[in-house]
Amino acid sequence: MKFSSSQIGANGARLSLVPAAQSDLPPADGALFQGLISGFPSDSDGVAEADMVLAQFLKAERPQEWAQFWALDEEKSLVVGLCGYKAAPAKGEVEIAYFTFPSFEGRGYATRMITVLSAQAQGSANTIIATTLPEHNASTKALQRCAFRFDGPAVDPEDGDVWRWSLSTTHTL
Repeated sequence: MKFSSSQIGANGARLSLVPAAQSDLPPADGALFQGLISGFPSDSDGVAEADMVLAQFLKAERPQEWAQFWALDEEKSLVVGLCGYKAAPAKGEVEIAYFTFPSFEGRGYATRMITVLSAQAQGSANTIIATTLPEHNASTKALQRCAFRFDGPAVDPEDGDVWRWSLSTTHTL
């Protein structure tokens, strides 16, 4: 699997996924540092939030292609979020997760992260899973835009009550 692929958004900006590691934080520089500064109310908020999300991703060891990635807006040269797979595919399923830094929300980045992760998983999993808070929000809209189907309420061992969404990889993205 190649993860340097890009997704062109509605505004024409390219989104690339770049492998992420805990060692990226802090000190961060370049696109990551600028994205954290721009994406959060304060530098420390951004580093703390990204560190927490990365720690969740890093709980399970897995091959790099099923790991976590910084979402890089190539046009702005800024990291605008973090996304990845919760684990390698198992029993025909793979679960994705995505997080857009707060100041970049509402610009289609989550939709593009979902699209790139889903495209990369095709051929390796029959079903792509995502979970959201159990309420209608921007994340549920992004999943719907990417043709995910609402499966209903579920209980996630880490997140508690959630809504489960799925996409059959036989569906054309």
